[in-house]
Order: sequence, then C-alpha cells, then structure tokens
Amino acid sequence: MDVSRASPLPRLIDFTGGSQDARNDFEMAMHDLKITSVFDIMRRDKVQFVRECVLYTADDAARIYDRARDHAWQIDRLYREQEISSHSAKGRGRRSPAVSTTATYQNLFKENWKQFCNEDDIAAIDSPVAYLNALYMFAGQLESTSTHSDIITLDQRRPDIRALMMDHQSAFVPQPMLNIINDVLSKHIETHPNNRAEKTSVYQALASEHYPFSLPYDVHHQQCLAALGPDKPALGSLNYMISPTLHCWQGKNMAGKSRLHAQTMLSDLSPEQQRILTSPLATDDDYASLKKSYGVTLLDSLKEVRIFKANVGLTTDQLDQLLARGKYHPAPSLDESSPAVIYATAYINGNTSTPHLTIIKGEDRKLLLSGASKNRLDRLQRMIRLQRWTGLHFAELDTLIVSAMRSESNVSRALNKNTLRTLGVFRYLARRYTITAQEFAAFLHDMPTQACGEQMPLFKQVFNRSGLFISPLQLAPSRLLDKADVESQQTLSQLGAGLALTQDELSTLMRQTQTYIPQLSQDLPAISSLYRQTRIAKMFGLSTMECTALAKLLGADDFCELLVRGTLSATPEANLDILDVLMAIDWAVEWFKHTRRDVTSVQKVLVPLPDDWPFDKTLQDRLRAIHSQANPDPEQKERMLENFFLEMTELPASYLPCASKLAATTTEQIWQNLKAPYSNAMPDWLARMFCAAVACRDLHLSDGTLALLLENPAWLAPDNQVKLTLQNLYLFDSFRRLAHAKGNSEKHLLHYLQLANQVENRPKISEFNQMLAALLDWGVDEVSALIEASGGVEVTTMEGVDWIMRCQTCCQSTGLSAANLIKASALTCESPATDWHAVSAALIAARH
Repeated sequence: MDVSRASPLPRLIDFTGGSQDARNDFEMAMHDLKITSVFDIMRRDKVQFVRECVLYTADDAARIYDRARDHAWQIDRLYREQEISSHSAKGRGRRSPAVSTTATYQNLFKENWKQFCNEDDIAAIDSPVAYLNALYMFAGQLESTSTHSDIITLDQRRPDIRALMMDHQSAFVPQPMLNIINDVLSKHIETHPNNRAEKTSVYQALASEHYPFSLPYDVHHQQCLAALGPDKPALGSLNYMISPTLHCWQGKNMAGKSRLHAQTMLSDLSPEQQRILTSPLATDDDYASLKKSYGVTLLDSLKEVRIFKANVGLTTDQLDQLLARGKYHPAPSLDESSPAVIYATAYINGNTSTPHLTIIKGEDRKLLLSGASKNRLDRLQRMIRLQRWTGLHFAELDTLIVSAMRSESNVSRALNKNTLRTLGVFRYLARRYTITAQEFAAFLHDMPTQACGEQMPLFKQVFNRSGLFISPLQLAPSRLLDKADVESQQTLSQLGAGLALTQDELSTLMRQTQTYIPQLSQDLPAISSLYRQTRIAKMFGLSTMECTALAKLLGADDFCELLVRGTLSATPEANLDILDVLMAIDWAVEWFKHTRRDVTSVQKVLVPLPDDWPFDKTLQDRLRAIHSQANPDPEQKERMLENFFLEMTELPASYLPCASKLAATTTEQIWQNLKAPYSNAMPDWLARMFCAAVACRDLHLSDGTLALLLENPAWLAPDNQVKLTLQNLYLFDSFRRLAHAKGNSEKHLLHYLQLANQVENRPKISEFNQMLAALLDWGVDEVSALIEASGGVEVTTMEGVDWIMRCQTCCQSTGLSAANLIKASALTCESPATDWHAVSAALIAARH
C-alpha cells in the first residue's frame, strides 16, 4: 500500500531527520489498522486511537490524531467553499411572471441548500447512516474491550450487517421486522440441516427438533390453524362435519378410527407434538430421546435447579406451580374423609412408590431436584410442553389428564391416544360453551376435592360455597342418599342447592342414576355422577331430563349409562365412551337449533312418555262414539278418522295415508282396533298414530312427496325401513332444506332420486353429477371431486346427497375447494409434509 500517494497520512508525522524504520513502522501500523485516510482516524475516539497505535509504534499517537483532525477540517472547509462558489455566480435575470412570489422561507432568505450536508454527505454526522455506523463501531469497541471469552459477537449474530451497503435504500426504506427476523433466523438455521447427511429444509428441521422447548414448530400446521381462525370450523371439526356417518345413525356402529382421528385433531397439536406426548417414556436403560428433548448430553446436570430452569425456560414461580410447592401447595380438603390423593403432581410423579419430586439443598447449598429419575424428567418435559401448548395452568392440566387416565384405568399414567382425545374434545367444547378444565375432568371421573394455594376446590365451589347450611356437605360412603331420615333429607337439600335442582328434579335424577348405580351412597363417585349429569345438561342448555332423553335418542341405554358413569374406553376403536356421548349431544343440539326443534318435541314423536299422550275418559268416549257412528261406507269411515286426527293432532286430511303407513297400520286395522276394549293405558296403535301424525305435520313436505318417499324408503338411505327414527327425521328434513332452497322444487329432487334408483336406462355418472350440481347450485367439478373421493359411484340416496350438502357447507365456510376439503379431512400424523403444505396454502389463499 502506497500511503504517501493515497492520502495525506505521511504528513501527520514529521519524518525529517528520522529513520526509515520510523516511517515503515507508521505505514505498517496504518495498514494493520485498515486506515487509509484521515477520515478513518476521525471515526475513532482519540483514546481508542492512542491505545491502538501504542501496539504498533512508539510515536506520539495523540499528536497524530490532532493533525489528522486538522487535515479533515481543512478538507471539509474546502469542500464547502467549492460547493458555495459553484452556485454563487448567477446573473440577475429578468423577473419571470411565472415565478411565485409567495412569502415562503426560501423566497425570503434565498437559502442555498447545497452548502448543507445531505443525508449521504461525508460530514453529515447526524444522519441515519452515520448513526448506524456509529452504533456498529460502538458495538465493535465493546466487543474488543470485553474480558469474557465466551461472548457472541455482533458479526456472529448478524453477519449480514458487515456486508450491508449503507445507501439511501438501506437507510430510509422501511423493512418489516418480521422479514428481518425470518432472514436472520433462516440463515442461522440453514447451517444446521446443511451439516446433516440427508437434505433437510429449514421447515423440516423446525418441525422435527425438540429443543429448545419452543420447538417443534410445524409451520404448515400453524398456518392451517391461523387461516381457519376463530370464525371458521377448526381443523378437527371438518372431519365431524363431513363424516359419512352421523350421530343419528342408531342402527349403525359409530365406533371406528375416523371419529378417534377427528377428536385427536381437535386438540390443535401438530403431528410431532402428538408423537412427543405419546412416545414411550424414558427408562434407565433407554433415554436417548430424553437427551434430544432437553438438548443435553449429561442428564445429571438437570438435577440442579438453576440449570433445569434455564434449560426449560421456567421461572422460580412457574417451577413452584409445576411441583405444587410453596404457595401453590395443595391444601387438604375438608370435604373428603379418606386420605387425600396426590393433587396437581400426579402425572409428573407417576404411579411409583418413590418419594415425590421436590427441591432440596445440596452439600454446596445448591438447590437440587430430588427424586428426578429419568422417567420423571421425561414426564416433566412433556408436562411443560403441554402446558405451553394448551395455555392451562399446571394444576388444571394435571387434573384433566389424570382424570382421563383414572377413567380408563390407565395404571401406568402414561399419555396416550385417549389423552389426546380428551384434550381435543375439551378444547372444542371450551370454545363453544362455558366449561373449565376442572369441570370437564368431573365428566370423566370424580369431582376434584382439592386445589392449589388460595384456589377453591370444585367440590366446595358447588356444594359448600353459599353458606346456606350450618354444616358443610361431607362425604359418608356408608350412608345411602335415598333414606328418609332427617340427616339424609338435609343432604338432599344441600345437593339440590348445589346443583340448582328442585327436590322433584333431584329425585328424578337419582332414580335415573340408580338404574346403573343401584346403591347410591353419599360418596364421591355417586355425588360426582349427579354433578356430571347436571353440568353436562347445563352446558348444552338443557334440563337434566332433556339431556337424558336426548342421550337415549342418540344411543339408547348405552349412552345413558355412559352419561351416568362417565367412563373412557381403554379400547376406543371398538367401543364408544363419554367423549362420544358429548360430541353426539353437541351435534344434536346444533341440529335442533338450525331446524327449530327441541328435545321434548322430538322425544314426543320418537320415544313418547306415558304423560305425552294421556288416555283419559274423554278420549275413550270419543273413540267409542266414532265406532258407534260408523257407516259401512269406507269413504265415510275415512272421513271420520280424518276429522278425528285433525282435531287431535292438527293433521291435514290428505296426510292420513302417510301417517298410517309411517305408523305401520291401515284404515281397516284402525277400525278393527276400535272394537277392542280399552284400559287406562294408551293403546299402542293409537300412540303410534299420534306420533306419526305429528311427524308428518311437522315435516313441511307435500302429501304427494311424503307418500312417494314412504313408498320408496331406500331413496332415503340404503336398507332403510318405513319407521319413525331420528335418522329418518334428519333425512326428511335434509330433503326439505334442499327442495325448498336455491329455487328448487320437490319435484326436481324426486326426479333425481327416481332416475338414480331406476334399473334400466340409467344416465351416465357425469349426467348425475350435472343434475346434482344444478340442484345444489354448485360447480360440476366440485361435485365430481366429491363423488370421486367417495368411490366414484353415483349418489342414489338422500343420505349421499346430504353428505354432498354438508361438504358444500364446509367449502363455503372455509373457502376451500372440494378437492382441498377432502385433503384437509384426510390429514393425519402420518401425512407427509407436502400434504400439510398443500392444505395450508389453500387455506391461506382462501383467507385472502
């Protein structure tokens, strides 16, 4: 480097009479310090320059700095003079009328802005460019003077800044902070997958890594959740909404993997998150996965509290919550006579007899985790992650998942598919209704009788909070609730007050419960059962009797028993459990809301109670009068029956044949039944006729359409029979909704079903798709995609048409096409990342 030619640097030191070594030392020092001009010296602080020069030359560094400052000032002054003189010699011209004479600052003072620094000027010490440059140099100074050997320099954290061109674009054009963060993180993350033998993208690395605890992060899964949002169906809800088998299909087996998959997806956990939770727990012999989860090679170091907190990202207060210690220690319950079970830490301690996890002081007075075996360390990391993913408090989360484990008799207390199902159904219902984790835990097992810190246990909140009674409700397993003594009556009063039931309602609820729990004692399981049935009914906006009746409509006695016992099945693939009951009731309540029905009216038609159709003396006399006035003329007989049912049920005369067919009887059989003697009980044939008449009246279909559908029950569903069932009511209503919507008519839909079920001269499947698309006012490609996904067979029943209608509703609510909707409903933990990416891209595109 020829410093003498490049800049006035050699003139900073008087080398007259000096040795050549001094000149060489100075030039070498300037070269090593990367100083090529006096302005490079001025960018340094005087103290810093002196300290740096001492390392290279013994000359007076302070004097060099002062001379460099003088030269810089001279250059700057000459530059300013040149700028001013180049614009000062302007001739005075004739005033142009076009020139504005407005009294502005420029017109008044004739300021020459060329003499001031622009933002990219050399001497602009207050510009953003200079400010950023000063910050960068200041950071370098701090790093160079640091005494720590393990510092992470700015060049390591932001290597892009060194190569950043400081111009107008980089200084003044705003850049989104998220873009900068993504670029910086991506460049750092790319160095990790690139070191692997296999090619792994950044997104794949984020989705598969387990440490730090903010990972795994599945970007495509998160995009799906964000694109759907709170105003659209959840990802798992799509599986329920377009399920070919609905909850009202009583004669069909609802058990299967499809519903389990839907309930698991409702948890909003990504595939890798689910695998972390349900993978086998670490043991003393197999703990490789535990090292990956904590990101360490020596697991024993995690027993030190300081290291453990730093590793998992917990504060001292959060660690106390996790271990239920200090001010979060569970208080003993006054409502439970038996010894208290572990509360808030049942999962992390596991089902072992070893001392519970706690914190002790070591020999060197360091805080240590006592009882932290490899199995418990694995439980701890899963609990911490799950708490962050769900947002629940540690105590609430432990109560919820442990209640599920006890409900299915999971003695190992390991997270499994049922745990994910429980989380999914809870999070789904919590979004739709008002329900807490402790209340939902009571749906699965006993009511919590303990709480952490100053929290109030659920048992006390319900039964011992009002202060209406002198003595609180106590558990006494040896005492029966149905006794007539004074003490039992007080207990019933306390139960009724806590459950907000009248004594009659409580008595009815107890009789229903005794069907499945004959000995109803004053113990925690029995009281929890009463609370469970009452709280589920309240959550859905039903009375306890309505909720029981609805459960019976949906699943007969099996559902009623599950409602009473609240058990989870250890083999959910083959057996239904309480979670299925909750989802079925949720579906029914939603259907009632849209069709303006209620449980009482549907029950009166399908499963009437004795009081629904009273067979009093007035009705008996009316029937005898009809029979005594009978005319041998068949038409006259039919007119009399039409008038009778019109008077009793408001059934139009033209619907009597339909009601007779739905009740599995005829006019002649009715007249034969009129001859039979009457008792105080409603005759079965008359009850069936009343139910059928009310059903035909409320279907809001024409008599001709209803007669044709009853004549061809296979048009509604395969192997269907003419009888009053919840399935047939649903399909009749689905027929009505489509026939009366989008400018259709009942004749159009009947014509389609007739063509679809004829044996000869059947149209092609493409023609079927076109007709169905016209009925739905939808694209032919959308219908064809759904038909292809269902097996490529034309839709021949109202059940199949209803499935297409539900898919159309989902497409409209989510913005997805039919093909993408099928892809979204088929996503599982085993689905490749390309499928998740395709669905997330489609959802984001639909959102915008």
